Amino acid sequence: DMFWPPNAYNFSTSSYWCWAQFGVEQKRDWARVNWGGTRIGSLTNVVFSNGLLDPWYTGGVLRDLGPSVVSVIIESGPHHIDLFF
Repeated sequence: DMFWPPNAYNFSTSSYWCWAQFGVEQKRDWARVNWGGTRIGSLTNVVFSNGLLDPWYTGGVLRDLGPSVVSVIIESGPHHIDLFF
């Protein structure tokens, strides 16, 4: 990343920071449980694209889920490159 040095995500540290800063408890699986997470097997004609320079790519769909539900990995693809210039 051109702005911040690499930093491994640590849930415990992040959770503590959120509690100390905002009084909010992080819920590790909240998005997956709330929005259905991996129950996407009935989708059709979907392309999930992920750039490996995007810090959020690990939360994306990284493998094909069927013949018409595919994952495209863009090795040099960052998050919001269009907003940098």
